Amino acid sequence: MKFSHMHFLVIIISSLFLVSSLTAQEHLLNYQGRLTEDGAPFDGETDISFTLYDAETGGNELWSEKHSLEVQNGIFNVLLGSLEDFPRNIFSVNDELYLGITVNDGDEMEPRSRITSVVYAARSAVAATVDDGVITGGKLVDDIDIMTSGTIEASTFMGDGSELTGIVADHISPESVGSEELADGAITSDKLADDIDIETSGKIIADIYLINGWIGTEEEESVEVRVNNEPVLKILPEFFQEDFLPNVVIGSSSNEIEVGEFMVASTISGGTDNTIEEAAATISGGRSNQVNGFSSTIGGGSDNSISGSYSGIGGGRDNMANGSNSTIGGGRDNSAIGDYSTIIGGWSNEANGIYSTIGGGRDNTADGDYSFVAGGYNNIASGNGSFVSGGELSFHGNEASGRNSFVGGGNGNTASANNSFVGGGRDNTANASGGFIAGGNDNFASGPNAFVGGGSGNEAMESNSFAAGQTAKANHTRTFVWSGEFIGDFESTANSQFLIEAGNGVGINTNDPGGFDLAVNGTAANTTGQWSVFSDARLKHNIENLDYGMLDRLLSLHGYTFEYNSKAIEGRIVNDGKHIGLLAQEVEQVFPEWVDKDKEGYYFVTERGFTAIVIEALRELREEKDAEIAILKQEKNSKIEQLIQRLNKLENVVSHLKDSM
Repeated sequence: MKFSHMHFLVIIISSLFLVSSLTAQEHLLNYQGRLTEDGAPFDGETDISFTLYDAETGGNELWSEKHSLEVQNGIFNVLLGSLEDFPRNIFSVNDELYLGITVNDGDEMEPRSRITSVVYAARSAVAATVDDGVITGGKLVDDIDIMTSGTIEASTFMGDGSELTGIVADHISPESVGSEELADGAITSDKLADDIDIETSGKIIADIYLINGWIGTEEEESVEVRVNNEPVLKILPEFFQEDFLPNVVIGSSSNEIEVGEFMVASTISGGTDNTIEEAAATISGGRSNQVNGFSSTIGGGSDNSISGSYSGIGGGRDNMANGSNSTIGGGRDNSAIGDYSTIIGGWSNEANGIYSTIGGGRDNTADGDYSFVAGGYNNIASGNGSFVSGGELSFHGNEASGRNSFVGGGNGNTASANNSFVGGGRDNTANASGGFIAGGNDNFASGPNAFVGGGSGNEAMESNSFAAGQTAKANHTRTFVWSGEFIGDFESTANSQFLIEAGNGVGINTNDPGGFDLAVNGTAANTTGQWSVFSDARLKHNIENLDYGMLDRLLSLHGYTFEYNSKAIEGRIVNDGKHIGLLAQEVEQVFPEWVDKDKEGYYFVTERGFTAIVIEALRELREEKDAEIAILKQEKNSKIEQLIQRLNKLENVVSHLKDSM
C-alpha cells in the first residue's frame, strides 16, 4: 500500500487550514488529517505512528505513539498524547518541533510538519523577566481576567476560545495565529467582530462554516459556490413532508431547476442551459437538455428532452422520451413515445407502441405494442408483437404489420397477416395468416399457412400450398410446385398435386441424375404395375412403319446374369447383387438408338420403343409361321388328293372284281 504525503484537511469554501489546540489540563493534542492512496481518498482501517522531533530532518526523537485509526473518505481524527504522555515542558523548552508521520510501519512521510504555535502555556509579552513556560493556568486564580485594548502577543493560549469575543483584526498580530493554533469548529460567526475581513484565495459566505468535520449551514438556507464570481454550485433546500430533499445545480449558471411545490431531490451535475421541471430528476451534463418527467434522467448530450416519468436518455442529440418508463440510449432525433418503450440508438427512430423496442438504425418505426425493430433503415413493425430484424426499405420498406408477424431482413418485404413470416430477400409479401416466405425476391404467400421456400416470382396462393424455385405457382389447395428452368409460369392445375419441373433432372436417392429427367437410386413401384405415355394419333405426325427384321434384331441380342463392380456401385445409380440384363456394346450394334453415354463415357441402355419392336417382331414371327403352315397345308392336301385318287382306283378294281365273279 502506497500513500501520498499527509495533509491537513482542506476546507474548500474558505481555503483555510484548521488544526485544534492542546489543552494544558489533559496534555492532549487534537489532530485532524487527510490520507490519500494513489491520489484518491483512503477508506478503511490503518495504523499511523506520530513522532515529535527537534529538527526538520534528522534530529532527536522526543516523543512517539502509534494509533489504529478508522479513515473515512480520507479524513481521520486523533488525540495525540492519549496513549503516551508528552514529556514535561516539551512544548516550552523547544522553540521548534516537527511532527513525523508513518503509515503501516512504512517509511516516514516527507517533509515533517512544523508545529509553530501550540495552546499549552500563555507567554506574556510584558513579563519578560519570567522564564518561558513558568506561568501556567494553575498559577492564576479563578477570578483573574486579562483585559487589553491593544494587541495580545503570545505563542499559545489556553481554553477552547468559547469565551473570546470582540476580536478585531487590529488585535491580531500578523502571522501570529495559523491553522495549527485553531481547533476544528473553534471560530464561529459569533466569535468574529463586524470589522473583520478574511482574505483567502476564495470567498467565505456568511453562516457557512466547518462544524465537526462538515461544511454548510445549520439553517434552511441555500448554499452557493462561485468561481470568477460565477455560480458553479447551488444547493437549494427543499422538503417533502418531513424529509429534507435538496435540489443541486452544478456547472453553468444557465442550468436551472424550477422552483415550485413538490420540486425536490433533483440534480443537474454539469453542462449548460439544462433545465429540470419535475421532482427527483437528474441531468448529468451536456447542453440544452430538459426533463419534465418525475424521477427521470438525462445522462448528457444536447437538446434531449423527457416528459415521461421514470424515463431515461443516456445521451446523443435531439432525442425525446415521452412515454412513462421509456428509454433512449443515445443517437439522434429518436422518439420513445410508448410507455416502457426503448430505443438503443441510431437516428430518427420512433417507438410508439407499449413495450416497443428499436435497436438502432435509421428512420425505423415500432408502432405495435410489444413490437421490435432490430435496426436497418426505414423499417416498420406496426403489428402487436411484430418483429423486423433489419434491412432496408427502399420504396415501401420492410414492414411487419400483422399480429406476431416477422420480417428477418432484406428490403421491401411485407408480413401483413397475423403470424406471417418473411425471412429476408426483396419485395416478398406474406399476406395470409400463417404465410411463410423463406427468402428470395418477388414471392407471395397469399394462402393460409402457405409456404414459399425461396427463389423468385413464386406464388403459394391457396391454403397449405407450397411453391419454390422460379415462377412456381401453387394455385390450388394442398399443392406442391417446384420449378427449375421452366420458361414462364409453372402452375398447378388441381388440388392436391405434387409438381416438379427440373431442367437437369430429378434424382431420388441420388444427387446426380446423370442427364435423366428422373433418376431413382433404388426400386420403384406403383399399384397397377403400369406406366402411361401419350399415344393419341391426333397428337402425332410423321408416322411410319418399323422396318422389317425386328425379330432378327431382337434375337441377335443375348441376355446375361451379372454383378456390378465396386466402381459402378460407388459412382453410379446401381445396386450390388445379381442382375439380369444386356450388354450395351452388343445392344449398340443392333439398336444404337437405345445406347447413350454418361459424362464419363460409360454406356447406359434405354429400351426405347421396346413394346412396338416386340410387337413387330411377333408379327414377323407369325408371318413366318403362317407361311410355313400354308406350305405344310398345301403339301398335306396334295398327299391327301393322291391318296384319294389311289383309293378311288382301288375301289374301281374291287368293283370290277366283284362283277367278274
